[in-house]
Amino acid sequence: MAIYVAGGVSGAHINPAVTLAFAVRRKFPWGKVGPYIVAQVLGAFAGAAMVYLLYHDAIDAYNQAVGTGRADPKGLASFSIFATFPAPYFNGSPVGPLIDQIVGTAFLLMFVVAIIDMRNTAVQANLGPFMIGLAVAAIGMSIGANAGYAINPARDFGPRLFAWLVGWGADGAAGHRGRGLQLVFLGADRRALHRRRDRRADLRLVYRRRPACTHQAAGIHASGPGRRRDTSGDRNEKDGRNIGD
Repeated sequence: MAIYVAGGVSGAHINPAVTLAFAVRRKFPWGKVGPYIVAQVLGAFAGAAMVYLLYHDAIDAYNQAVGTGRADPKGLASFSIFATFPAPYFNGSPVGPLIDQIVGTAFLLMFVVAIIDMRNTAVQANLGPFMIGLAVAAIGMSIGANAGYAINPARDFGPRLFAWLVGWGADGAAGHRGRGLQLVFLGADRRALHRRRDRRADLRLVYRRRPACTHQAAGIHASGPGRRRDTSGDRNEKDGRNIGD
């Protein structure tokens, strides 16, 4: 339904993975990638806020009935309304869920491109969004048990951010045994962020004390002290090719 709603405005770019893939294929301008991704995350954030507005009383009643708070481990049951988590059999490892999401998103992109390609056996009339919906359902039924088939960074990150703001906390943002992923998905652990800032400050202090004696640091070739690095080939690019090619 989101494709029917937004198709005439933005081409129904509701997934950063799709937007990025189209930009890589040079079917979408790179200058619009950033604003589109921000809009996609904000849209998912707004959708989560709407769900919370409608169901926060029911969520609180459930948590009270099972005797848990939002930030407690059992609170993940209600947090799963907003986000997906890896299955317990991954034992907290990010490798399996990461591969799962890469494969699922790759299939989604393949299906989307195949459905809208008029050189292919494309669907007729305005059935494209319906067929893409069936493709998403097929992916969910095939690999959804592993990690919930988010297959959309905006759909995952936006609701996680909202849920963190309304009380589920960093553990909820990280997911089941996924505390090591929270800096990737949300950056919600403030203590970890402070530690990172302290380490960066220490590294800057160390680098300031080191003598800047390498040619590479000054942008100079090692073969000669007076020759600067020629970057004209890097700058003279047009449509992804060097002008001299």
